Amino acid sequence: MKVTLNRIDAVNATVAIEVTKEDYGSVVENGIKGFGRKAAVPGFRKGMAPMSLLRKLYGKTVLYEEINNLVSKKLNEFISEEKFNLIGGAIPDKNNIVYLDSPEADYTFLFEIGFAPEVNITIDKGDVIPYYEVLITDDLIDNEIKRYKSSFGDYTHPDVADENNLVYGILTELDENDNPKVDGIIIEDATIMPSYVSDTDEKNKFIGVERESDMIFNPFKAYAGNEIELASLLKIEKKEVKNCTSNFSLHITDITNYTEAEVNQALFDKVFGKGKVNSEEEFRQKVADFLRKNFTPKSDLKFITDARMFLKKKAEPFEFPTDFFKRWMLQNSSKYTPEELDAKFPYFLSEIQDNMIRDKIIEENNIKVEESEIFNTAKATVYSQFAQYGMVVNDDKEVEAYAERLLQNEDNIDKIVESALNTKFKNFLKENITLDRKLVSIEEFQELFNQKVSGRRKKTAKKPPKEEPNTEETKDTKYTDIVSDLKGEQG
Repeated sequence: MKVTLNRIDAVNATVAIEVTKEDYGSVVENGIKGFGRKAAVPGFRKGMAPMSLLRKLYGKTVLYEEINNLVSKKLNEFISEEKFNLIGGAIPDKNNIVYLDSPEADYTFLFEIGFAPEVNITIDKGDVIPYYEVLITDDLIDNEIKRYKSSFGDYTHPDVADENNLVYGILTELDENDNPKVDGIIIEDATIMPSYVSDTDEKNKFIGVERESDMIFNPFKAYAGNEIELASLLKIEKKEVKNCTSNFSLHITDITNYTEAEVNQALFDKVFGKGKVNSEEEFRQKVADFLRKNFTPKSDLKFITDARMFLKKKAEPFEFPTDFFKRWMLQNSSKYTPEELDAKFPYFLSEIQDNMIRDKIIEENNIKVEESEIFNTAKATVYSQFAQYGMVVNDDKEVEAYAERLLQNEDNIDKIVESALNTKFKNFLKENITLDRKLVSIEEFQELFNQKVSGRRKKTAKKPPKEEPNTEETKDTKYTDIVSDLKGEQG
């Protein structure tokens, strides 16, 4: 078989594979014989049908399969031997339609291929990229301490209720004479928070009631007929609420009150570990450090977003086999219509270019991740997951145990390795370019993430963000991932 590469331009080419009878004749003949040994041909014992009949019955099928196998194998060998760096894979030339209708003919198959463009880029201290950091103010520190006070407070059980307590008891439906109603509703684990009662007269009935006492109130009036509140309290369907307008008695079994923690040594120990902080001044400094650390992933995300834009401009002009890649995607995926692909393609192209630039810098600077860095990334993932739930973990051994379990799942390993590599790439950029550090308020910082991204506006957070997984590090999509996803669709 003869293979010819025809370069159309720097990123597009065709591959011609010429197949002669000498290439496929004996293979096809052996294939027909194989069919004959297995096929049950009417009028002949199994395996005894003459070759002339077998050629007539199965010749075209075997010819198609064997030539297809030969061409596919030769194409893959050629691409591998030449060490081509391709975008996607080879696709049949749309203008080259081959009819395999003769076992004597020579055939030529044409395939289109697209080359990954050469990326020429260097970075140095002359490159300047902004790096935004949040100014940690007393208000931010106070808000965080308020959150700790709420999170680490205690429940008490007062004898007498007030508006902000939770009142527990047995709720019994009454008749028109305020006697227990026959077959009426009885809720043995009712929970009522007086502050949520909308009617003032009904709310006041709860103020000053004692544990193990009995009271009468009207839930329908208390909640102004709110179907959701009443259905939840009385454990009935919302459509039944309109029929429950009578009084209820409540036998109070318990009263609880939640008290915020005081800012003292006990709170210091609960938040940061026993003996780690010993004064309010140290506590505020530690909280400030914690906030600063929690804002760092967002600062890094903004930095890497700006860095990608900067590097992309620096790497231009950036050739890309756009038309070829669109055809390849449409042939290898049922996910998009041509119109949908045209709409989404700028995003795909941007992601591909970003990752080609990243990979070039990683390759040229021999950036690799070590096992210890992979483990540290797994630990950081665990810390982030805890922080999302407002939890501060001070036991490093506990975090290491979670990280080890995370790495035992093969589905997690590639993501964690990729995240570690992205972290190392980000740190390399921060060390080798000039950071134009800008100290901004929380409002200004949030506005940075409230700009148009891919045609959509991000919502501005209303509170200082808790520590989150670094989306830049965990969701980075390589162009090879897009290709893999599409290949996976083909089975």
